[in-house]
Parts: sequence; structure tokens; C-alpha cells
Amino acid sequence: MPGYDKEMPCRETLILQEPDVTFHHHMEVDLGGITCCIQHIGGVHAQDSSVVYVPQEKVLFLGNCLCPDFYSGDWSYDKEDLERIQRELQKYDAQYYLSSHFDPETSEALWRDLNQLSAIGEIVENEVDLEKACFQFECETYKKPTNEQKERIQYFVNGNVKRKSRELF
Repeated sequence: MPGYDKEMPCRETLILQEPDVTFHHHMEVDLGGITCCIQHIGGVHAQDSSVVYVPQEKVLFLGNCLCPDFYSGDWSYDKEDLERIQRELQKYDAQYYLSSHFDPETSEALWRDLNQLSAIGEIVENEVDLEKACFQFECETYKKPTNEQKERIQYFVNGNVKRKSRELF
């Protein structure tokens, strides 16, 4: 991951301490004129993902809640979970969004990207075959997918494969 070595170049001596403050769903912290609203939001990348909203600045820190799952096999998105997270994010009056691994984005840029991602998820629907999903993309958009679009199609296909395998057990 970019920046990984800069943030913590040596993990061999890392000792995690138990937290002294916990919360279940939502917590507000007053930092003296600035409020941080923390909400557990989950996501396929990390079930414990939380967002932090600073209403005075209209900034929403996203953490990893929009990142794909890469801990359980191939990188993947779950369409329903992504839709749930988007509904949660729409509740905030944010002008700027900061994700853990990307540059800050304006509201317009983030929602443009999320809408494109959601559109790919809608096209892929429940398909578990990349070729068929790409063909469906071409039929709906009248264009071949770009490399980035094909990668995102693959993520949704992988998510469908994972979901179907869970349903078998």
C-alpha cells in the first residue's frame, strides 16, 4: 500500500494497547469547539470500519469503508453492502471526504465515482463470470470497459462468487 512504510516502517516492535474508550454504534467527541461524530459503518474491507464527521468543517473521514475486500480471497465488492454504506454516507452534510488511501475529494468527485461504481454493480448484478459481465457492460453502455472499469467489474463478479459460496454452506 502507498505510504505504508512511511507510516510504520518497522512493525516487529509494534505493541497494540487495549483501548480505554469504546463505543457500539455512534459517539461524539468534543474537542473544544470542534465536534467529531464517530459512527460504526462496517464494510467489506473491514467490518469494524467507522467514519468520523466534523460538522463544523463539513469533512467526513471515511477510513477504509469504501475499499474492496482483499482479506478473504480475490479482491471484491458486495453490491448490497456498498449500497448500504452509500445510504449511510448520504446522511452527512459533507463537502470534503478523506479516505485512508487516497487524496482528499470534494463531494462532487466522491459521488461521481461512487455513482459510477454503483452503476457497474447494477450492470454486473449477480453475474459470476467476468466475460459475461463485460459483455453485459458493453450491451448497456455501448462501449468496451476501460481497464479500470474491467477491474471494478471483476471486483463485483468476485463478490458474487464469494456470496454464492457462502450461500452453499
